[in-house]
Amino acid sequence: MKTKRIRTVFLYILILVLWPVLCRAEGADDDNLIYSDQAAQRLFSSNEGLLSTSSTSIVQTSQGLIFIGGYGGLVCYDGRECKEIFPDQLSNIRDLAADEKGGIWIASSDKGLLYLNTLDYSLSFFSEDEETLEVQCLSLLPDGGVCFGTVNGIGICREDGTLVMEDFNSLRNVSVRHIISMAEDEQYVVTRTGRLYHRKGTACEQIKPDGYEDSIRTIAYEEHDDSFLIGTSVDMILRCSRDFSSTTPVSTDSLYCINDICVIDNDSFLIAADNGAGIYSDERVRKQNLLISNSIDKALYDRQGNIWFVSSRQGVLELSDTHFSDISVSAGLSDIVVNAVLETDDRLYIGQDNGLSILDLKTYKQIEDPSFAYLSGLRIRDMKCDAEGTYWFATKEKGLVCFRDGQWENYDSQNQNDILNDSFRCVVLSDAGVIAGSDMGAYLIQGNEVIPVAREEDVTSSRILCAATIGDSIFIGTDGKGLFECADGKVVRHYSKEDGSLPSNIVMKIKKGIDGTFLWVVTGSVLTRIDGEGNVTKLEDFPSRNNLDLVLCENGNVLIPSGAGIFEIPESDLLFENYKKLKLYKNADGLPYEVTANSNQCVRDDKVFLCGSGGVMCYDEREEDFSSEIIPLYLESVSLDNKQEYPDKSTFVIPKDARRVEFYPKFITYRLEDPILFCYLEGFDEDVERAFFREGLSISYTNLDGGDYKLHFGVEDPDTQTVLQELVIPVRKEYSWYEKNSVRVIMTIVSFVLVTLLSVLITLGINRVKTRRLKKSYEEAEKRHLRELAYQDYLTGLYNRNYMEVWTERYPMGILFPVTFITVDCNDLKLINDRYGHLTGDRLIKGLAESLRDAFPGENSTIIRMGGDEFLLICCDTDEAEARERMDVLRIELKNKKINNVSISFSYGCCTFDHDQYDFDKGIRLSDLNMLKEKARYHASGDRDRRRRVTEKPLLEET
Repeated sequence: MKTKRIRTVFLYILILVLWPVLCRAEGADDDNLIYSDQAAQRLFSSNEGLLSTSSTSIVQTSQGLIFIGGYGGLVCYDGRECKEIFPDQLSNIRDLAADEKGGIWIASSDKGLLYLNTLDYSLSFFSEDEETLEVQCLSLLPDGGVCFGTVNGIGICREDGTLVMEDFNSLRNVSVRHIISMAEDEQYVVTRTGRLYHRKGTACEQIKPDGYEDSIRTIAYEEHDDSFLIGTSVDMILRCSRDFSSTTPVSTDSLYCINDICVIDNDSFLIAADNGAGIYSDERVRKQNLLISNSIDKALYDRQGNIWFVSSRQGVLELSDTHFSDISVSAGLSDIVVNAVLETDDRLYIGQDNGLSILDLKTYKQIEDPSFAYLSGLRIRDMKCDAEGTYWFATKEKGLVCFRDGQWENYDSQNQNDILNDSFRCVVLSDAGVIAGSDMGAYLIQGNEVIPVAREEDVTSSRILCAATIGDSIFIGTDGKGLFECADGKVVRHYSKEDGSLPSNIVMKIKKGIDGTFLWVVTGSVLTRIDGEGNVTKLEDFPSRNNLDLVLCENGNVLIPSGAGIFEIPESDLLFENYKKLKLYKNADGLPYEVTANSNQCVRDDKVFLCGSGGVMCYDEREEDFSSEIIPLYLESVSLDNKQEYPDKSTFVIPKDARRVEFYPKFITYRLEDPILFCYLEGFDEDVERAFFREGLSISYTNLDGGDYKLHFGVEDPDTQTVLQELVIPVRKEYSWYEKNSVRVIMTIVSFVLVTLLSVLITLGINRVKTRRLKKSYEEAEKRHLRELAYQDYLTGLYNRNYMEVWTERYPMGILFPVTFITVDCNDLKLINDRYGHLTGDRLIKGLAESLRDAFPGENSTIIRMGGDEFLLICCDTDEAEARERMDVLRIELKNKKINNVSISFSYGCCTFDHDQYDFDKGIRLSDLNMLKEKARYHASGDRDRRRRVTEKPLLEET
């Protein structure tokens, strides 16, 4: 045997020893096993990572990994993803066999016999001549090594790598289909011609079971009773004693051409056949209704209780236990939309659009009961069975139908005057009687008497979808008019969207709460709770707004079917809006169908029968117990600066020069539940890294310090975060020279000196920078002040004449037309200066400036003091009429405003331009001319003489 470096990992050895003890598949539940097709079915093809749909073999290694071989090559599946192994060297794989060391023997029809060490992923080749190149099948030898079948007989490859072809006349040039090895020198060999041979030592003789000597396809050994199972080319399996002295035929339920038999336990085995797959359990074979049904070559029962079937034409199928079982598949029902289900007396009644189907829940066979032929063709929306054994059916065509004591009775508009419509939707059993809702009101049936729940038109014209009772009150939910609370034939309260009590007027379901004192109300948008006092609580934070139903389970949990899937939560948590334990089941979690809208479910003991859009499903209230679900854990590899390393010691040592370290812990599970994984490095991490299994988990570090650490990884309880499984790997990072204590002391002292010196230099630098910034800030402020003084009038604070140049450069591009130029000049300023002095004249000028600012505020007006008592106003987006109106109003206001007993009087002139006529200089000139004209009129009028007389009055005392 070609020797390669085989790392013996302590953790792997531990897994090898403990795996058979820890694994779940020590036995099988016969009742569940025989109907395994109810489980979640996951079909693997090229879309899920297989190389092709032409798969031929499957094995599980001692570490728990699943390897799948096919014509395209070999892939490894860990429950999360498929990875191709040696894509350039493996092809045309016919069989696989996994030994206890973590290795896999590979039979290839073009590469011969190979061995894959899955601990370090090294590949060894053994076939060196044409005689051993076309290997067809494999069988592990009890003491190590493998027996292999070729197109030219059988051979042995011992543990030391020695390969020998056995020479028997009966097997010479014979193609071998299947082998099982009892010892190194004892095999049972099945040939392609359908014959069975027993080889022991140097003898090889044909075994001829009566009637089947040329139709044998496979053989399996049952260790518990030292017997054989022989698969034939017809629909029969032979159970034979060890010496073949007795043979018992076992019918295979129409399965023929048996390709593989996988023994599960003392009384169960899987069957792979050309036309499907079956399971033997409870002394019978049942053909499974699976997603694959053709050319099934291999079967596997893995260590977690999952079932695998391999088809060379259709891919690989996994059957996984889940909360939801597909009853329709096991019963062989065609796709149907289910409206209502009812379980009673081990029968399951299925209400659909065209009548009623009945299943025997023990055998899942359909029951033809003539008693219920009356319902043929009717659309059944709901059904109940009361304590007296009376069946009630809400139908669309015949109203409420009752089956009592073998007789049928109709409650419809023809037989009852109070019933207004024959389309019924719901039936509710209560202490008061049977409550039934129709498309026109709800009715209470007491004996043979029919009593309307309420006679108000709002109720009798409503489509009733659901009903429930609390005390003497009957609550009825409608399709568009909210919720009515009724008592004594009257509506006592109406809950609706209009009064704010309900988030929606569509009430899908009403269910009585855990203690019977409140109601759960499923509306078209938000879940709602109504207590016995009529107080309404809306569950605004519930993560779904498209809920269809609410089902109260026996274990205290609540199922909430919705458009997103089915939510599960303890009712006590839902009551207090605590969503930590909220779970969502979707198709990926094994949910076979969406729940039918407006359907009616059935709760019986620990099971809930649900109506699906394609069939009936059953929810099992079992708790997810990850503590008993052993998930294989080991450190698969470590990446050191992107170079992959495989741990070969109990303590993993990281070289001192490694900068980036990434750990890849391995978790393996094939079940649908998605456990929470954790990982952290003790001695470094303060927080724990967590992820769901399907997301994957790895942890990396850069420039890890030298020292001793412990890598922790495992599985946590999703609710309490308690550790369920954990593996601890010691990790040591070698010290670099600078990490030694003496070097660290010296470096600490040097660092302190350098830091002190650096801090002094930084402080000096900061002070210099601050000084430069202050100086620069002062200079900029001075420049800004001087610039402002250059354009600012010292007396009024307005712009001065110099600003005209700035205006002509800055504003023309943004002018809003029309533009009005206004020239303003004080009247008789010289008289006032002569009489009262220049101080009074300056006050008058300032007063006029302030008034102009008040009259023409905003960015569209610019006021410039041209000199002396003359002002220029440039008003954008202002026409001449508006400008004159403002100026005239200002003139009137200033008459009453006196400065030293002198009113402010002024003359002004305007000139307005549109965009096409705009001329800045012309505007100033024309407005100035117009001002002079008005001033001339002022001088010619009597106003000037009156003003002169005012100024000649005695001077008043200034205060």
